Amino acid sequence: MGRGRGRVGPRLPGHRQPGEPGRLGLPPATVLRAVGDRGLHLDHETGTGVVLHMLSCLAVDGRFGLTAVGRDADHAAELFAGARAAVEAVL
Repeated sequence: MGRGRGRVGPRLPGHRQPGEPGRLGLPPATVLRAVGDRGLHLDHETGTGVVLHMLSCLAVDGRFGLTAVGRDADHAAELFAGARAAVEAVL
């Protein structure tokens, strides 16, 4: 399997929706901690996990970016769902 093939999860419903009002102003550190506390951050040894980006948008409209890299599409979808649940739990 070539680098990157089969590692990107499916586009899940709601992944590009406008920000959630409850996330507006949420500190980026809170989002990072929520994902990290569940052990979902990217593991550089395995090359799998979640990478958060666009965290500054939380202050603007409650959005942020999330890329889940898994062993396969199903694993990436699980990571995505876990990270989303982790953030929703801190709202």
